[in-house]
Amino acid sequence: TAGLGGKGGPYRLSDANPIHQISDEEKRRVSPEALKAAREMAAEAWRDRLREIDMKEHEAEAYERLLTPVAREVQQLRLMLTSREARATERVWLARQTHGELDDARLVDGITGERAVYKRRAERPPEDGAPQLRPKVLSFVMDLSGSMYYFNNHDRRLERCLQSAVMLFEA
Repeated sequence: TAGLGGKGGPYRLSDANPIHQISDEEKRRVSPEALKAAREMAAEAWRDRLREIDMKEHEAEAYERLLTPVAREVQQLRLMLTSREARATERVWLARQTHGELDDARLVDGITGERAVYKRRAERPPEDGAPQLRPKVLSFVMDLSGSMYYFNNHDRRLERCLQSAVMLFEA
């Protein structure tokens, strides 16, 4: 009864239903056999997940060793990236304005007496249903040279690079 008052289960789910927690005394009364069965179920579910993503247990442990030191930074980066999603509006140059910066392409028109020879930046909301014209794309460069491994014992540069990569993947 995942999250709804059961004992020793491997899952805690919430789909807007109230979650009932059992008391510490009730937890102590869970039989060792039930705890062992729950741990075995959780371990089997973990092994199934690793098989599903084609990862060995030692690889998962190595990944976890890299993730643990940067877990807080992953959360911070995740917040920053979600707040920096592509804007709903794009800044564009509005031409033929009566004020703003002088539009170099309209100098001759200005000499002949035209007043709308300026341009200025403004937000232009997208048309309804229009795709994003300029989605935000991030590129990262990682040093994969032999010196990363060679100097890792000296200054842990390879380890820091791997942690940075994990942080980016997780965020």
